[in-house]
Amino acid sequence: MKSIVPIMLVCLISCDTGIAPLHQLYPTISTSDYDDVDVQFVTFDRVRVTHKNGSDLKSSEIVEIALGKKDSSGFHELFSTGSYDPQSKIAYFHFDFSPILDSTAIETPLTIRYSLHDSSIIDYDFVVRQYQFPYKNTQVLITDSVMGGYSYFQDIARIGNKFYFHELGAGGLREYDLTTQTTKTLLQYPGGDHIAADSIFVFCDIGHHSVARYNLLTKSIDLWLPPFPEGSLAGLDTYDKLLYVLVRVPTTSLKTYTYDGVQLDSIALPSPGYYMTISNNILYSVQGGPSDQLGRFDLQTRTVLPNLKAPARHNDGIKAYQGLLYFCNYEKKLVGYVALSDLEEVSLDK
Repeated sequence: MKSIVPIMLVCLISCDTGIAPLHQLYPTISTSDYDDVDVQFVTFDRVRVTHKNGSDLKSSEIVEIALGKKDSSGFHELFSTGSYDPQSKIAYFHFDFSPILDSTAIETPLTIRYSLHDSSIIDYDFVVRQYQFPYKNTQVLITDSVMGGYSYFQDIARIGNKFYFHELGAGGLREYDLTTQTTKTLLQYPGGDHIAADSIFVFCDIGHHSVARYNLLTKSIDLWLPPFPEGSLAGLDTYDKLLYVLVRVPTTSLKTYTYDGVQLDSIALPSPGYYMTISNNILYSVQGGPSDQLGRFDLQTRTVLPNLKAPARHNDGIKAYQGLLYFCNYEKKLVGYVALSDLEEVSLDK
């Protein structure tokens, strides 16, 4: 433990004014409230750790407070605070730590260590769940372990207890059974980012310019949509028994098809986006500039709605299913979900 530096405290104003000295205004922290710690996210990879009694504290029991991490070799200090006044025999602390976390981590264990006058210590261990920013009710569905831990989720879809995903690269279409917790490859193809699923079909973006219909019953491709311009596909989803294809070449548009491949409509869109889903006639798309935002377009009024805070900083595929928004977090290699009703609009000053 580092030595504690003696200090002298000054008055707020002249001591003969009757106003209490500064140290008398400090709240007290004791060994009985060591776990009253408040943790708030500042950004996607930074948290602020303070005490519920305040940031500036005093104690007659504690001489130093440190924030750090533990591993097999012990405690590793990141920050510490503690200044001891020998006259009053009281230590003073600025309990306000802001560690930067590994942005790729899903959870980070941290420890507050209290060093006492008798050289004993008290540790308060807690876990920062980094997938829960900016929405505290976010949950993790699956991680990259379901595909061997070597790649990233790009797009996703769900039918009942079957979860479909396409991963970065040539992995093709894969199915994860949420009941048996097993993964299998349904269709191998060289590339393409997007998928959508409903009923007995999974629609796959093949090479960014073709859409194939994979039949879950026959285990084969049984339909191809007419080809699109090279590199034009930007998103797929099924909604109300129709297939929607987001296309951005030559201009951005949302094309509507029957499941048998008959085109019904084409809507011009003002914002390109990449990856998309539809719920309650609202098109949600991942924005390419501020990747921590979701764009919205009302398909009934054909108007742009304010952007929403995305559930992760680096999002890939998104899909709405039974009131939840499922999302691929590229940074953390996971698929998470959050209630659509929890999504908040981006403030105008952002």
